[in-house]
Amino acid sequence: NNNSRKLVEGLTWKMPKGSFRLTVDETARNFAANEVGTAFGTTGALGPGQHGVGARYFLSFDGASAFIRRRIPVNMTTARVIVEDIAGMSISGNTKVECRPRELNGLNFRVCTFSGVGAGEMFEVRFGGLPNRSAWPRLLALALSLAFLGWMAYALSRPLTRSAAQRISPVSAEARRDQIVRAMELLKEDFDAERIGEKRFQRRRKELLEQLAVVLREIELSKA
Repeated sequence: NNNSRKLVEGLTWKMPKGSFRLTVDETARNFAANEVGTAFGTTGALGPGQHGVGARYFLSFDGASAFIRRRIPVNMTTARVIVEDIAGMSISGNTKVECRPRELNGLNFRVCTFSGVGAGEMFEVRFGGLPNRSAWPRLLALALSLAFLGWMAYALSRPLTRSAAQRISPVSAEARRDQIVRAMELLKEDFDAERIGEKRFQRRRKELLEQLAVVLREIELSKA
C-alpha cells in the first residue's frame, strides 16, 4: 500500500538461497520475476494506493527443522503462514505469532499469523519437529556409491578388450540418453505449467539437445 503521493519504483524481493521454480501470478501488474528465478520485483513505478502481487517458489530442507529468513523491503503489518498440521511440529519467529487449526477438504492445517516488521527489517520463521527420515538409507547409498567408484577405478586401470568395450560403452551412453530425454520431458512440463519462462525454456532445451546429439553419436560409434 503506497501511502505517499509519490511514484515508487525499484522494489525487489530476493528469494532465499536454494529456492527454485519461482513464478509470479500473471494477474499481477507491474511485477515480474528475473530470468534466473532468484528474485522478483517491480517492472515500473507504483502509484499511490494498493497494489497486489502473488508469487510462489519451492524450498528444500534436510532434517527435522527449517529456518526461513527474509528481508522485507516494505512495511509489513501482518504475515500469515498456512501449513499442514503435523503432530509435534512447532512454529516460531522473531515476531509475535498466534496459530489456530483449520480444516479444508478433509485436511487439517495450521494458520499462523505473525506480527509485522518495518521496511528493511528481517522476518524470520522457524519450523521444528518436521517429519525426518532415517539417515541410514543415505549412508548405505553412499557406501554403495563408493564401492562402485572403487570397482570402476579398478576396471579402468586394466586394459579392455574390444568386446568388453563394446559391452560397456553402449549401456552407459544409453543410460545417459534416457536421462536426457526424461529431463526434456520435465522441462516441457514446467514450461506448460508456466513455472519457467520462454527464454529459460529455450536455453535449457538447446543445452539438452546438444547433450543428446553427443550421446547419440557415441552410441552410433560404439555400435559401428
